[in-house]
Amino acid sequence: MTSQCTGKKWYSVRTGRTPTVLSGKVWQGIAMAIDLNNVTVELLLAHADGQECPEQSLAKLDFICSTLKFDSYSDQSKDIDLVSNEIVISDTRFRDAPVNVRPNVFEKILQPGPRGKKSKTFQLELHYRATQESNKFSVILNNMKVMCIFDWILSIRDFLMESPDDPFKQEKEVASHDVEMASPEVSRQSSRDSTKTTSPLTVSSGIMTKRGPIVEEVEVPFEMKLNVSDTQFIVVEDSTTWDTNAVILKSTAILNFRPKAQDKILSCTLQSLEVFSCSLTAEEETAQSIIDPLTIHVDLNANPLPKHKLSSSGGLLEASQVHQKNLVLEVTFNVMNIRLSYIDMKMFLAILNSIPQQALKAQQHEKPTDKTYQANKLSSLYDMGFSTEDCKKALDLNKMNLTEAAVWLTENVKSSTVCVCLIDDCGDSDVPLAEIAFSSIQFSQQLSPRQEGLASFLLTGDYYNRKLSGWEPFLEQWKCRCEWKQYYQNTEKKTAVQISAQDVLNLNLTSTLLELYNQTKMTWSEDYYRQGVPANSQNLAHPLSRTTVSCQRRRVPFVPFVLSNETGCTLWFTTVTTTPRSGRRKSQKDDHYIQAAEWKKVESGEKMPFFFHNKEKNRHEKTHELSTNQLVVKVDGWMKLSNVTLTYSSKHDPSLQKPARVVFDVKQEGKARKLITVRSALIVRNELDSGIDLKMATDLGLEGKFNIMEIPANESLPLPLPYVSSMLYIRPSDWPVKYCNETIHWQNVGLTGEVREKIMKCDSPDGSGSYRFCVSVKRENYPEQLLTEDSSLILPGHTLSIRPPVIVRNLLPVELRYYIKDTAISGTVKAKDKAYLHAADPQQPLELGLNLENFPTCKELVVPPVTTGPQYHKVKIRLYDTKGRLLELLIKIIFRKGGSVSIHVTAPYWLVNTSGLPLVFRQDYCQQDAAGQFEEHELARSVTPLLFSYAEKDLPDLCTMRVGKSVKGPDAVPVWCKRFSLESGTGMRRLNVVPKTGNRPDWLVQLQSQAKLSLAISIPHATVYNIGIGVHQGKGLYADTNIVTFAPLYEIDNQSSHRLAIAQRHIAMSEDIKFDTHLIAPPQCKIPFHWPRLDYDQLLCVNLLDVKKCSWSGGFRIDKTNSFHINIRDDKSESHLLKVEVVMEGPTFFIVFGDADEVPPPFRIDNLAEVCTVVVTEILSSEHSNLSST
Repeated sequence: MTSQCTGKKWYSVRTGRTPTVLSGKVWQGIAMAIDLNNVTVELLLAHADGQECPEQSLAKLDFICSTLKFDSYSDQSKDIDLVSNEIVISDTRFRDAPVNVRPNVFEKILQPGPRGKKSKTFQLELHYRATQESNKFSVILNNMKVMCIFDWILSIRDFLMESPDDPFKQEKEVASHDVEMASPEVSRQSSRDSTKTTSPLTVSSGIMTKRGPIVEEVEVPFEMKLNVSDTQFIVVEDSTTWDTNAVILKSTAILNFRPKAQDKILSCTLQSLEVFSCSLTAEEETAQSIIDPLTIHVDLNANPLPKHKLSSSGGLLEASQVHQKNLVLEVTFNVMNIRLSYIDMKMFLAILNSIPQQALKAQQHEKPTDKTYQANKLSSLYDMGFSTEDCKKALDLNKMNLTEAAVWLTENVKSSTVCVCLIDDCGDSDVPLAEIAFSSIQFSQQLSPRQEGLASFLLTGDYYNRKLSGWEPFLEQWKCRCEWKQYYQNTEKKTAVQISAQDVLNLNLTSTLLELYNQTKMTWSEDYYRQGVPANSQNLAHPLSRTTVSCQRRRVPFVPFVLSNETGCTLWFTTVTTTPRSGRRKSQKDDHYIQAAEWKKVESGEKMPFFFHNKEKNRHEKTHELSTNQLVVKVDGWMKLSNVTLTYSSKHDPSLQKPARVVFDVKQEGKARKLITVRSALIVRNELDSGIDLKMATDLGLEGKFNIMEIPANESLPLPLPYVSSMLYIRPSDWPVKYCNETIHWQNVGLTGEVREKIMKCDSPDGSGSYRFCVSVKRENYPEQLLTEDSSLILPGHTLSIRPPVIVRNLLPVELRYYIKDTAISGTVKAKDKAYLHAADPQQPLELGLNLENFPTCKELVVPPVTTGPQYHKVKIRLYDTKGRLLELLIKIIFRKGGSVSIHVTAPYWLVNTSGLPLVFRQDYCQQDAAGQFEEHELARSVTPLLFSYAEKDLPDLCTMRVGKSVKGPDAVPVWCKRFSLESGTGMRRLNVVPKTGNRPDWLVQLQSQAKLSLAISIPHATVYNIGIGVHQGKGLYADTNIVTFAPLYEIDNQSSHRLAIAQRHIAMSEDIKFDTHLIAPPQCKIPFHWPRLDYDQLLCVNLLDVKKCSWSGGFRIDKTNSFHINIRDDKSESHLLKVEVVMEGPTFFIVFGDADEVPPPFRIDNLAEVCTVVVTEILSSEHSNLSST
């Protein structure tokens, strides 16, 4: 310990007075005061001993301005006072290390708070008064900041608890040895005195006992008082960086502790207790409340100890009797509001994970490894009903004091109302999530003689609807009572919980709540699992010399509102918030009462974030209040608008004094932010494939003053307010054409929901061609207005959609070529794409032709002109392939009012082949194959779907198929299967391939399979392929198409870790198994499976190829859904289990193999007998277990 001090001291000693025992007067004996100015006390773990053993410092105490006083009195009482106006306690363990590698950069552990630095009041006071009647210790903290660095606090504790070495130990041993050599009797007498018992019982040499004189131990009561005023206790998330998140507990507390009191042992009052999180570098800006300020009263009351009856009849039994003292802990508070967010929860987890490993070792350092307990004390507590573990723990905590151990095991707790608010501040949001309130709480917990308790409360729950910006209940008020109890059953500790309620539990589950749950779960999970360990974390040095990377980013303030100015003018706005209490007068905010500093300027095209409420520490507290958020807006050149109340996804149109209409469009951006777009009520939507130039001209027409606005393809833009009444002209941006020669009129559409269209064109400069487009004018849902001759008086509220005149949409899976007969209009359209025909005139008849690959010929379809309102037609167009086979496609023609035409090209059937075999299709009883099939379809599977239609109208609408001729070569003949429908459902067909020589008819093969008979004569067998058929209707634009999928009926999916052999049972039972008679399925592979022989049992067997001399499993069915285990044995009779699941998906049965150790055990043994049963199992070594009867 080192110290440096400057100051003064004075003391006085008074003698010669009459003793206090005789006179009764108390006089001061010693009075001493020391001024500690700039005094430093340093705690060292080790002094410097050369260069190899440097000095190890632990802490430093700087008494900058303090006073230490000591007073003693004649009645053996004394007072010790330490008053510090300024004191700092520092962590000096890493002061010589660079800052970027320090495990703790917060060197000042105890320092003045924000107010303590400015004020001149005291910061710390320690008072200790010792008298013959009591000992009192008082601690006062005022405006202090305490950094809770856990490993440093534990190191200080170990330093203070460590006993120092006695420098006179060797001299005492020599003196003791001299006394023993000089006088052995004195040594024996002193030894007897040192071993003398203080028990009042004196044991004689007989069997009776007699009571000796009672030596009453006088124990001086101890009392401690703690007064904390405006002091902060800070727990940091990451102690290696200054810019870290932290949790701060701030309170003014008064605590009075009297451990020997008979009535009230502990009394504590916490006033203005609050817990909040923040970033230490910006505490005021980032402070967010976790527990709102409240007052808590804590009292620990004790029942008086029963008096001991001093009687000669008790003897040793009375002395060993233990009296139990019951303790009741009462906690009282009104309302506790807890606001816990996602970032707060991550911060708490990071704080727990940031505690160094040496701190955990320090906590376990003093745990006894092998401690012996006195049998009488342990049995006395065990007889009270406590478990052995609780008895040992009680004796450890109370230093083997039996009475205190019994007191420790008795407890009772009561509490009041708690409200928990969950906040979603993950990503780009900071809004309430849900709130759960516990009211009328009555809680009681008893720890002795067994742990049991009960609680009753009223439970309510609300969730925050972000779309409506309001709270909605999901749990109605529910009163319940909960009881729990711990008990032992066969030396096993169990807990029984019972919940009883007379009220009905009403839950409100809405689509908004479920959507909010799924969205929150997804965003929280993505953000939590995104935080990873740095890639170079394994290459870092010792834990003390590396910097811990914080998994938390700094909390970014969330701005809930954004104003976007799309009016084309400079805009000024301010905010107004009204409540029902504020009255109507405040809702109409006049310009004379608005200061110039309150108006915010937003230029055209800019966005400005803003708040309706100032940022507060108690976040989202005002969400429960009924308030109205309003905007006051002024546009340059226009009169001030009336106040606008904002809600979600709404549109407002406050009128200006000058004829115009302004729209406030409120939409949700991201998860919680609301985007308020201020724009005009006239929208231009470009639905063309290229950008357009919009000319906004004055009354002089094209040659007068104008402005041009570019609108990209597939985008919408509002017109600027100054040009809503101008004349509008359009031309494409990337086409060499002029502006349209007609003005776009929207003033003649006055009814809500009315739509009018018109075909317009832009001529080329040389007159060689024209660019046509369709203008669609729709009146939106705004207040209706009477049409007048003066178009300038008509307020805009319309949407102008610019569309192509003719659209050809390809709804086929292949590329399509189109052309208009007798014109130069032609082109190609990829699958799922569309083409815009700007040169086509829909007001004239159009002859449309289509071509596909291998379909060069087409019979053109005549598209009539649009003469009336909207129409809808569905017709067929005929295409012919190179062999002259017919394919009919469906054409859906949609005529819109005004002249635009949409043409959708679809096919009635798509044949999708996923079987892995080449398949050929035809209409039943038709003599030729379906169109679009050629020699390559006999050789390999077609990757693209085959377009199919019934070409022969006189034949039934049924289909048949066979495998390609290349499957078994030229010596085999594929047979057409039984006909099937292409409309709906699932099915299965068998495709036979028979040899040309010595073949048998197909009916004999089917009869033999159904009867399960084997012919005695030797006939070559046909090969059979089982193909599943699944038909489903397309969705959306593909609703007129049936998609037919052809897949293998069985598919093997090996998800196990073994290499499997798959075979039919008759092959597995044969002695000579060839390599080509079974399938091999490596791990994580999928292969189709077909039965080699239909005349044998259709049972599947499995073998493990990676297990030596493994036998085949038994046969099992795979033609229905099931889940089971199969047992496969090797030559040592050891069992190998495989999990088998048969699942049907579409037309295919999937046989999934998995490892059995990844699922629960397949066997369970229930002992229903009345006696214990011994079960013996043999795996690698003999094991047995006892099963008790139920």
